[in-house]
Amino acid sequence: MLRKTIISLLALCAFTCVAEPSVVVQTPWTAPFEYQYHTVGTLKSRYVIEYKVQTDGRVESVLTPGTNIAAGDTLVRQSDPLKQLALERSELVSLELAASRDLAQLQVDNLDVLVRSNNVSSQEAQAHRLKLVKAQAALNAQRSQAKQLLQSLAFLVTQAVRPGIVVEQHANIGEFVEKGDSLLTTIDMSAVQYWVTLPLEQAAQVNEYTRVTPIFDEKALPIAAVIPSGKTSVSLLTSVFDVSHRPIGHLATQAVVVTFRADEPLQWFHRDGIVDSGGVSQVKVIDSQGQVVERSVVIAAEKGEFIGVAGQLHMGDKIILRGMDGLSIGSEVHIKADRTRDLRKQFADVGMLSGGRQTW
Repeated sequence: MLRKTIISLLALCAFTCVAEPSVVVQTPWTAPFEYQYHTVGTLKSRYVIEYKVQTDGRVESVLTPGTNIAAGDTLVRQSDPLKQLALERSELVSLELAASRDLAQLQVDNLDVLVRSNNVSSQEAQAHRLKLVKAQAALNAQRSQAKQLLQSLAFLVTQAVRPGIVVEQHANIGEFVEKGDSLLTTIDMSAVQYWVTLPLEQAAQVNEYTRVTPIFDEKALPIAAVIPSGKTSVSLLTSVFDVSHRPIGHLATQAVVVTFRADEPLQWFHRDGIVDSGGVSQVKVIDSQGQVVERSVVIAAEKGEFIGVAGQLHMGDKIILRGMDGLSIGSEVHIKADRTRDLRKQFADVGMLSGGRQTW
């Protein structure tokens, strides 16, 4: 009797220790993943302008490095000694001719009175009028010549075509320069970019989310271009930004932080559910990034055998089946596309090979 009792207890224990049919639904989720790389960036202006001599002459004035300029400002003044002398002579002649013209005009103004008093004959009056016409013509011609000389001297004024800052001075006051010589160099600090060099292995991490942040400004700048710079490195060129309000020199280096971001799988969330031996069981899966949103995945079984899976299925879901007849431990169904199925209508045509792995 004792032996029978022990055998019965062992059988009962073995029966109760057999795992009930169950299912585990695993669903992946992703989250932003960021890391930072500290390095040094080189500040480059998009507009570096070198001004050169257009006409031979002597430098009378020139702006010095560090001077801020606006478009249209005078950068350099040149003078041509010969043209300057010619202009001074022309202006002197113009003054003399103007005096002669004024005298002739005064004589003509008094002609009518003199003719009526018979102090001047009609022929003399006509001669005075002709003299005034000639004096005016000579004065006009001289003034035209002086204007041309003045315009030729004005061409020796070099003006800025863009705003910026003077960074290099190539000519000094009093120096005689020839056409083609460099006068000075300016840069536009309102349109600058950072040039950052990275190890080659980090090139694959650069995407539309990558940002370069200067330490002094804390303004995140997107990447405009990725340029190969050698066998072991790549260079990043940031978008254009304005630093004209800061005293930063051309080609200055600044500490920067390169932030990389990617969406990577971090973890699987799952919930266990029991498949009833006689029908359909529902498994609720926590979705997204631990949010309270729920969706339902339903497993159908008849007499402990797997028939099918349906419900709110997402690509990447993995359904692990345990304890069903004809299935090895850890048999899986992998979901390759998002779908929502009407549960009971779909199970008849959905099956799974014994001990195998199936894509559904």
